[in-house]
Amino acid sequence: MRDHILVIDDEADIRDVLGDILEDENYNVLKAAHSEQALSLINEGNISLIILDIWLENSDMDGIEILKTLKSAKGEHSDIPVLMISGHGNVEMAVNAMRLGAYDFIEKPFKIEHMLLTVERALEQGWLKQENIKLKDKVGAVSFDYKTKSSNLNALLKEIQENAVSDARVLIKGEVGTGKSKLARFIHSQSNRAQKQLYFFKAADMSEAMIHSVFRDSEFEDTTVVFEHVDELSSDLQGILLKYVSEAKTATLPRILSTMSLDWRNDEQNTFSSALKDRLGVFEYTLPSLADRVEDIPDLIKEFSTETCKAMNSEFGIQFGSDAVLFLEGQEWKANIRQLKSAIEWLTINHIVFKDVSRPIVAKDVQNIFAKDTGETDTSQASNQNATTYHMSEWFDLSLRDAREQFEKEYLTMLIKKFRGNISQMAHHVDMERTALHRKLKAMGIRYDDLVAAQQPMEQAAG
Repeated sequence: MRDHILVIDDEADIRDVLGDILEDENYNVLKAAHSEQALSLINEGNISLIILDIWLENSDMDGIEILKTLKSAKGEHSDIPVLMISGHGNVEMAVNAMRLGAYDFIEKPFKIEHMLLTVERALEQGWLKQENIKLKDKVGAVSFDYKTKSSNLNALLKEIQENAVSDARVLIKGEVGTGKSKLARFIHSQSNRAQKQLYFFKAADMSEAMIHSVFRDSEFEDTTVVFEHVDELSSDLQGILLKYVSEAKTATLPRILSTMSLDWRNDEQNTFSSALKDRLGVFEYTLPSLADRVEDIPDLIKEFSTETCKAMNSEFGIQFGSDAVLFLEGQEWKANIRQLKSAIEWLTINHIVFKDVSRPIVAKDVQNIFAKDTGETDTSQASNQNATTYHMSEWFDLSLRDAREQFEKEYLTMLIKKFRGNISQMAHHVDMERTALHRKLKAMGIRYDDLVAAQQPMEQAAG
């Protein structure tokens, strides 16, 4: 289901521009020009995120008053993340908005990339809050299904459970993509605070005001806070965090879990404070790489493929042949589980798109996504599917946004061929408005008429 975003701004141009940008990203957008209209839409429910201008002309309430109303209600709408925007902002205004419960503050004119990234993260935090509310409503201990056949990982999980009664700070280390955030959720689920809120903050995006808020605001009392990639904190923010964790004495303060990369070095080239590392790592756990838990790969393949089928509302269950599993087990996964998951998602989507579900995925299918590394590609198979072979290793040479754009372009190109250029059918399949899909194809430089025309001779030859 698409996220519903409410844009509240008295300027029609701003509402329309934001609406177009967000709709192009496949969000469902609602718009309001004043407080009465906004509150009416909010009360109707199903709002995932609110983008709210501070100054609203011809409105009974300004943006700050609307924010106070939402956050003081302590009802069903109080957990909706609110992103404040203003063309006349300052630091004091931004800090005040965040203290009142806003997720973030962005000044106009805003950069589209920054706005979309902030929207994505705000939605993620809102989802996490909703998940934690569900956990709080459950009676008894919080369950957490962490299945593994790895003796290394099982030993680590056992150690965590033995230390579960402690509220001491925890530092989780591991290579990229090993599942540090997932382990943080497991640690929380085993703790005395399992029924309390769990918050995630990306250290690279944190500000001084956010750190002060974590340790001062009542919202975070007796909760658990995860600082992801804490080694990416600036030196100034490291000093502020060190002061808080050094002086922490009150039991109601949040419990701090932190994650960091495995290649942390205690030398002159490293800018991360060793004193802060020691304070954060009362308990220190190191996750094994995927190479050290190869026995889990078959179950992970099944898990990721099943998740992808559900996400695409596919009634098909994609099977992986034993030769494909064996091939995947023998690969070097530099980005560990994250890279494996991306590979399985791509293979599953490709299988579903071309309705090639009568057979399992075999080793030849898998080998194509490593073609860049091996230099060998099964061109006949790629030709039969009318698909451009996607080199999996290329994803990890790109930024997240560029990788997603490349995947979307490949995905939409395949769908154009599948639906023979029928935009209505394609829009229905991807759950987008036709106009939004047209804009997206144009923005990506995809000429669907040319693709369909190029495909027709191949179909005639095949017939």
